[in-house]
Amino acid sequence: MKTVAGIVSDVRYWLVIPSGFFFGILFGLYLGHYYQGSIPILHIKDQYIRLKEVNSTTLKDVVVIDDISNATRHLRLVCMIMTMPANRVKARAVQKTWAPRCDAYYFLSSVVDAELHSIAAADTEDRGHLWTKTKNGLHHAMSHYSDYDFFLKADDDTYTIVENLRFLLKDRDPEIPIIMGRRWRPHVKQGYLSGGGGYVMSRAALKLIIAGLKMDPSCAGTEAGGAEDVRLGRSGT
Repeated sequence: MKTVAGIVSDVRYWLVIPSGFFFGILFGLYLGHYYQGSIPILHIKDQYIRLKEVNSTTLKDVVVIDDISNATRHLRLVCMIMTMPANRVKARAVQKTWAPRCDAYYFLSSVVDAELHSIAAADTEDRGHLWTKTKNGLHHAMSHYSDYDFFLKADDDTYTIVENLRFLLKDRDPEIPIIMGRRWRPHVKQGYLSGGGGYVMSRAALKLIIAGLKMDPSCAGTEAGGAEDVRLGRSGT
């Protein structure tokens, strides 16, 4: 049997818990209100990205870019995206998000899909035919978009912030042969760029690669197999 002192102790215990609980809620609401104005808010519209309501005490040396499209209006970008019929849902997600921000885009598949803007770049869907897909995709770019400035190769599980890419390329001369991406050093003397991460090349680089493939069919190998990104690296040697 509990004594009176024990009962009073229990009552105090149960009174302390609610008061601490409600104090925690009130303190959390206070913190939320205090920091609400200090969190950078990213406003994204169709034509530009701008940072607003940035508290100078928490974020310093911020570069605010008003209307990126004005700075890159002269640049024309083609995006070719690797996919397959089984990945149509992924490809549609790309088509509904970042792909239209390119000046032109198409998907590299094994079937023609007018709604998806896909071309039949290979007869078979497997990793052994990725180089075939890539070569045909580059030939398609040369045949239909040879006057464009830069060419991005990406996959259907990639999300590209096209505005950032344009900003990166805005001061580059498309008549200078350059190719950019994540560089790996093995297999090829000068290295090669990761296909999974994507890479972008200038118009001059595209022309050199296509010319090399035409003059020397053995360049980078004519068979279908092999790593696509390594093959592309070899075609630039």
